[in-house]
Amino acid sequence: MTAQSRQRTPNPHLAAYYGIVAAAFVSLVILLAMAEQLGWSEGAIARFMILLPLALYLLMAGASRTLDVEDFFTSGRRVPQVYNAFVMAAITIGGTGFFAYTGAVFFLGFDALAIGLGWTCGLLLAAVLFVPYLRRAGAYTLPAFLGQRFRSRETRMAASALQVVPTALLLAAEIKIAAVVIAIFLPLSFWLAVLLVAIFVAATGILGGMRSLTWAGSAEFIAGAIGLAVPLIVASVLLTNLPPPQFTYGEMLGSLQGAETAAGMSPVEPGATAQA
Repeated sequence: MTAQSRQRTPNPHLAAYYGIVAAAFVSLVILLAMAEQLGWSEGAIARFMILLPLALYLLMAGASRTLDVEDFFTSGRRVPQVYNAFVMAAITIGGTGFFAYTGAVFFLGFDALAIGLGWTCGLLLAAVLFVPYLRRAGAYTLPAFLGQRFRSRETRMAASALQVVPTALLLAAEIKIAAVVIAIFLPLSFWLAVLLVAIFVAATGILGGMRSLTWAGSAEFIAGAIGLAVPLIVASVLLTNLPPPQFTYGEMLGSLQGAETAAGMSPVEPGATAQA
């Protein structure tokens, strides 16, 4: 791969595109809130809230479809780092991070910190030890880079095999969580929801590879960030009159500890009884 193919001008319109996506998502929420005041049922609002963003993500993936190899594997190297970070954040905080890790923290208490530290350190080590050399070598995947670096087909195959199991487990967990949420709010059975989610994920990846995944993933991050931040800010304003939730941790954790102690619960060992 030549140096010319590596150096491409970043797309200057991405910020405007994602600004439109954020405005559209906020407008959808406001319209649905108005519809609720007009008497719409919760089921109808839930259907619109789930189906319209999914349709938008699929439309973005279809609009970014490509048959070019470099576009398929690296988005043409025209995506600024911040949008790739959006995708990584969406993957990390996705269903497994939001549901599984919070559940682990609730049930394990302080011991669950090891999971978060391992997760964070793994991403940090990957960014420091592999990503710069992967880009410099012009390889599209980590197995391809290792095979090129050690000039060994067996190394490439072994690296690919090692990636299959954790990737498959993560994908299965994400699909199950998404299917559970869809089955709760839509009149679908769980297994039909699993099938539809799997088709959606496959279509998003097959249409344009990393290009479509980056475009759709960045939009998903924006929607997820708004969905996480707004309830926290509203609750923080209602309870403490301060918008940033981070400024109210001390006061809220003190109240929470008092409630747990009064209920006979231990925040470090949820199954144990608090000592008087």
